[in-house]
Amino acid sequence: MDGYAVLAGLREDPATRDLPVIFVTAMDPSEDEKRGLDLGAVDYIAQPINPAIVLARARTQLEARQARDKLKRFNALLVHQVEQGTHALEQAQLQLMQSEKMASIGQLAAGVAHEINNPIGFVGSNLGTLTGYLQVIFSIIAAYERAEALACNDAAFEEARSLRQKLDYDYLKEDIAGLLSESRDGIARVRKIVQDLTGFSHLSDMVWEWADIHQGLDSTLNMVWNELK
Repeated sequence: MDGYAVLAGLREDPATRDLPVIFVTAMDPSEDEKRGLDLGAVDYIAQPINPAIVLARARTQLEARQARDKLKRFNALLVHQVEQGTHALEQAQLQLMQSEKMASIGQLAAGVAHEINNPIGFVGSNLGTLTGYLQVIFSIIAAYERAEALACNDAAFEEARSLRQKLDYDYLKEDIAGLLSESRDGIARVRKIVQDLTGFSHLSDMVWEWADIHQGLDSTLNMVWNELK
């Protein structure tokens, strides 16, 4: 193998691709030097050689190689630091966006809870009033039932008895009480959820306060109960 073949082989192998190669030749350096440099040689020395010059040029190439390796390491470190910094910046931006979103959700939840409280209040109040009205109505009907018992053969009361059986009055009277009770329970549950939502969306003023951990757990379980089911 001549020097050109050796250089080509070194350049093909990744392990030796970056090794600096200096040609030493007794041939005419004009054309050969251009060919060698085109193949990747770093220097060209014509014979007869001076050992001191060869040593000096070899030392120069080794120092340059060390400088290139050091620069490559610094570049790799810089790229790694930039990537880490970019990743940290992205994470910080995501956390900031999440914090802003949670703050917006808290404000929205507080507003929604306030708006829901109004209809809950008058629906609950109306249910209480309706319960009182029905108690009055049922007491009046009860008075008529007692009068009916005393006038068994009266035609008007007979018509009322027939209508009562046809419309299943006894069942309606019992079921109305159950419906009102369920409605009051439902309103109470909605009111509790709104109360817990209001507590959850409470915007902190960065002041330490005493808190009841049991109440906090109950409030959290109440809000996420649909997921826990």
